[in-house]
Amino acid sequence: MFGTTSMMALDYSLWLRAAHFFNFLLLSLLVRSGLEILSAHPRFYWNDHCTTGSEWLKFTKKRRPKDQLRTASDEETAFPSAIALPGHENLGLGRHWHFLADFAWVLTGLLYVMLLFVTPEWRRLIPTSWQIVPDAWYTLRSYLSFHLVETPGGYNALQQLSYAAVIFMLAPFSIATGIAMSPAVAARFPWYIKIFHGRQGARSLHFLALCAFILFFIGHVTIVGSAWFPERAGTDCSG
Repeated sequence: MFGTTSMMALDYSLWLRAAHFFNFLLLSLLVRSGLEILSAHPRFYWNDHCTTGSEWLKFTKKRRPKDQLRTASDEETAFPSAIALPGHENLGLGRHWHFLADFAWVLTGLLYVMLLFVTPEWRRLIPTSWQIVPDAWYTLRSYLSFHLVETPGGYNALQQLSYAAVIFMLAPFSIATGIAMSPAVAARFPWYIKIFHGRQGARSLHFLALCAFILFFIGHVTIVGSAWFPERAGTDCSG
């Protein structure tokens, strides 16, 4: 649902291609290093007391003993390096990777938004009418019935809506919830973490934002592939 239109009809500038590449690279590093941080405590809560059985989601088969004390290290699970960065219970290095990738990702995003609005590119991306909502629904139904929707020279309504939502809503939301998990922020600005119902609430929302990025990426690549392969096949056959 997040794919391209006729890819030959869109003329992508060099800065846009570079931003797309670095965004993909840095997001992959953020996801993998985020999973490494998650491995240190693979449970999610909507409360800060984290009592046994109150988690709404967990990624561990370990059971907590009810008749003895436990420590944070008892919760840690070794994620393989194939999915976590660097993997194998290396929380400290995982945090370093996450913070460095986060800084570079935010910088890339700021440069992208700045260039977006100083060039005509924003006209293809930013919705300018509420008509985009019913148009996006129609496009989604077309995709679900395995029909591609082409708008030569621009993005279709669903693309505009989803891209704008990811850039101007999902990305800032992910940053905001990530900041709320900082102990320094919690100590200096206790009102801020209350917006997210505490640090554990912010942690759960941050994880859901990560899941949204992954779903967007899967949908984006799927539709891009479905548009690109028939186009290439047609080019090869006609050649």
